[in-house]
Amino acid sequence: MEDATPIIDDGEAKDVDHTTNRELLASYLSASARGLNADQLYPDVVAHLARCDRCRTERESLMALLLPVYDDELPPASGSARADLAFLRSPAPQPARDDFWWINSAGQLLIQFSQRLLDATRLPTQFVGALRGHLSHRFELPAGAEREIAFSMAIYATSEELSQLHITIDDPRCDPLDLAGYSVTLSIGERRWSAVSDGSGHLAFADLPTAQLAAMRIEVQQRAADS
Repeated sequence: MEDATPIIDDGEAKDVDHTTNRELLASYLSASARGLNADQLYPDVVAHLARCDRCRTERESLMALLLPVYDDELPPASGSARADLAFLRSPAPQPARDDFWWINSAGQLLIQFSQRLLDATRLPTQFVGALRGHLSHRFELPAGAEREIAFSMAIYATSEELSQLHITIDDPRCDPLDLAGYSVTLSIGERRWSAVSDGSGHLAFADLPTAQLAAMRIEVQQRAADS
């Protein structure tokens, strides 16, 4: 079993943390504009904004631009046609059918990707480009009757061949800062990676082959203390 490739080392933690959170800011703002609980979905962004004046200023500036777009309140310029800004309304990607996940006999949450599911989670390229970064896919699986935990995923294209996968796990039964210890295994064919969530429920996998993402299988192991 291969270990998840580290995203950062301790010497670069501050800079990479700032960069990563700015990349996630687009999804955070989109969720806020759509009336979702963005603070719960993106706790790492909330924590970063609490200590970063520059990112808070950028958040306010971008929200001032985005909210009129989502509310259809942008006035057309005098003497010109109203711009088509539909691409900025990035709805939360939803798969066409709910048959891609299941709970096995060991209590694990399993998610099997496919090209159809990957296409359903793809973000519009215009929207991604407008707010910088390389976020290409966004996926959310809310908590439900058959599973207590919620699961969200963001894929970043780091090169033409490789991608980076960020996963956030949320358990409504737990304190938002007490989500460490969820073991996640990702497999593509015979290759396997594993990682464990930190206190905010976040974990990441790096250097995944972009061309094979549709074959991903993700297993989320329930924590021993919750069994």
